[in-house]
Amino acid sequence: MDEGEAMTPRHGAQSAAPEQDMRAITHPSEGTLRQRLTYFLGQGYTLRELACKGLRLMVWARIHRALRHRFRSCGRGVIVDPTCSVDGARFIALGDRVWVQRGSWLCVPLVEMPRPDARAYLSLGSGVRVGPGCTLAAANRVDIEDDVLFGPNVTVLDHAHAYEDVTRPVSRQGIKTGGRVVVRRGAWLAANVVVHASGGLLEIGENSVVAANSVVLSSVPPRTVVAGNPARAILRYDDDAQQWTRVSEPLKQEADHESTP
Repeated sequence: MDEGEAMTPRHGAQSAAPEQDMRAITHPSEGTLRQRLTYFLGQGYTLRELACKGLRLMVWARIHRALRHRFRSCGRGVIVDPTCSVDGARFIALGDRVWVQRGSWLCVPLVEMPRPDARAYLSLGSGVRVGPGCTLAAANRVDIEDDVLFGPNVTVLDHAHAYEDVTRPVSRQGIKTGGRVVVRRGAWLAANVVVHASGGLLEIGENSVVAANSVVLSSVPPRTVVAGNPARAILRYDDDAQQWTRVSEPLKQEADHESTP
């Protein structure tokens, strides 16, 4: 059981907490202690489980972050699991209530880059939740806006290894900074998604969804569900009908998009 499961309502479970409290608690530090205990005990967890998770997330994770990582900026209520790897922390900005779960990697690959500018290369907005085992790596610019949700094992990259010189191993050719990634607020990237900007701006629109195991190589419009490799639109929200509708045409830019590793 990981922290994401512990903080997510179980389908069909009954809770003693009022409905407004259930909606409010999406982060381990939200609500009062009484509200959190009532909510999670109502979801079936024991006091022992909650005590262990509370000590890990609210105490040890914060001490570990304060001692090990000096981020460019760091908001209130930030939780970075002690098992996470962080490279180039002083070029990473974290908003309020960011939660990075176990085994994830936040990376600005300084060893592969020319001398970096004094700015954030990787930024996570307020309320961003990063599932276990994710990789977010920026050599140019990756911006994650507020309340974006990452499932487990999601990878987001704005660069790739150079490979053009066939006389040298790829590992010795460094990287090429392809483009910029922006994930707009409220989007959800499900398990095992890969997002790679090979050049220019790759934007995932507000409240869009990327289905599990998809590979995103071009921009996704707002309020659109995409799936596949490469990802293509399958659903789009119709404002007039106020419902999700099937999409028959491919995403814009897909016809002439040329992906390079």
